Amino acid sequence: MKSYLLNDFSEKEAYLRFIEYMLDESEAFSLVYFKYDKSEPTKKSTKEVAEMLKPYKICSHETCSWPSNMTLNENGHIYKLTLYRAERGAFDALAKADGLFDWDYPRFPMDLCFFKGGYAWFVSSGHSQYAVIYTDSDDAVARLSDIGAKIQLNGEIKESNLYTTEDAKRKITADEVRNTKLEITPEMQKQIDYVKRAFGIQDGTQ
Repeated sequence: MKSYLLNDFSEKEAYLRFIEYMLDESEAFSLVYFKYDKSEPTKKSTKEVAEMLKPYKICSHETCSWPSNMTLNENGHIYKLTLYRAERGAFDALAKADGLFDWDYPRFPMDLCFFKGGYAWFVSSGHSQYAVIYTDSDDAVARLSDIGAKIQLNGEIKESNLYTTEDAKRKITADEVRNTKLEITPEMQKQIDYVKRAFGIQDGTQ
């Protein structure tokens, strides 16, 4: 399956057109609600988003893996993945952000992702500021370009490496992450290299 890198939108109107398109074309979307520990109060802006999206909630649980990241969580932080139905009624909540990478702690829940055909076809990381679309549809690529998305072909990914809707519906433990034997494809290596460059990480850095 083809992988496309997607830049954040320079104008909010383009971001809003993207959200409308993704809600229409997707079956579900997810956000990750992060806290350092259980005693930390939920931020007001995060609480407002959660309340607005409550009618669309499919499931919610703590996990160590979501479409754009996996963690051993050795510090005992809270990562609550929540899966929602993709419906136009969710638009106002997602319109609170100014762009893709606004979906990050502490202002909002993290890492907006959309699911279609049983897998996460749009994956984003607010902290790392990268977004990827997985699709073999030329029509989808053309439509995204028409609404103002700046996308570029980034390679291919094996379907077995895609994060599925079923993955999102269950808690994935740190032990599962530790034992994951994930094949690093050229496309995934490009993402790893991108993050290393962004944060100045040298090989061998702990």
